[in-house]
Amino acid sequence: MVNQIFPDSLSPEELDDFLAQGWYRMGQHLFTLDYIYLDDWIRVFWLRFRLKNHTFSPKHRQLIAKNKRFNYSISALDISEEHEDLYELYYKNIDFEASGSASEFLFGSDLFTTSAGNIFDSKMIEVRDGQKLIALGVFDLGKDCIAGILNFFHPDYKKYSLGKYLILKKIEFAQNLGLPWYYPGYIGHNFSKFDYKLFPGKDNAEIFEPFSKLWLPYSEKQVELLNNSQKYFFKLLPIDLNEAGI
Repeated sequence: MVNQIFPDSLSPEELDDFLAQGWYRMGQHLFTLDYIYLDDWIRVFWLRFRLKNHTFSPKHRQLIAKNKRFNYSISALDISEEHEDLYELYYKNIDFEASGSASEFLFGSDLFTTSAGNIFDSKMIEVRDGQKLIALGVFDLGKDCIAGILNFFHPDYKKYSLGKYLILKKIEFAQNLGLPWYYPGYIGHNFSKFDYKLFPGKDNAEIFEPFSKLWLPYSEKQVELLNNSQKYFFKLLPIDLNEAGI
């Protein structure tokens, strides 16, 4: 079942607490769930990475070196027409459902818009080839963590793996501030489309177990075990999952 909260404001400490309890951002509200429907029901698990002892692997460093020809900058989120034009190019070349614009993704429809505007402390990473914007990443800053929210890039630069590059730059930013946690959203059981979120490295990854409300070390075996043991509970829930919208 989807649970949602619509706060009018959110402090960095409150964002930390929500993320640590398996909640995440959607537009200008927070939600949590255990299943999504994409042609079939998929069990999902919230993911985070321990950054205290995290180091970039040779493949990470190779990707960073590959993209050294590009310039990047980090600043407060301020979506412009240039960003929306890039998102439109990206949107036309993806094979999954997504919001029609970057602003819609980040701020939602009028239904979810608060009087406070953006309730999150959001930053953006711009990647440029000379003056040309080729990628944009958005993350929210908490007191002890960052949450990776959105990455998109120019389809002509697909070979540079700019989505994964932005993940590494977000982690680098967090580590420079001494923040211990990075939250990228959820992964799915037997659903490889979300596996790119594991790119930072499985050794420092944890998944959220909603019954004990504990974060457990990630492994494929752990995901399989939790999926198999808990699916019977979800089958017994006295709700219509379609009506619940999950």
